[in-house]
Amino acid sequence: MTPLLSVYELQNVLSLLFQKNKFAFDLMKITFQLETILEQTPNHAIHNMSDAQTTAYITLTKQKSAMSEELHLLMIIQMNSLLLDDR
Repeated sequence: MTPLLSVYELQNVLSLLFQKNKFAFDLMKITFQLETILEQTPNHAIHNMSDAQTTAYITLTKQKSAMSEELHLLMIIQMNSLLLDDR
């Protein structure tokens, strides 16, 4: 009986899974930080933020967007590697 994946392929899949999970966890942390900033503003509205809060909110939003794109790319890479596998 031949294994479904070689050791090298299994290491690649596990590495991608680890990276995906880390990105997902980091995205959750950023989302929590964004919610915390909103909770601290009057009426929980973005337009009521102080300059420092606005800067932090924008920075975190950009980080979250970039990480979401990277996570999406990892998922595409993983799916392509699974689909292109001719086993």
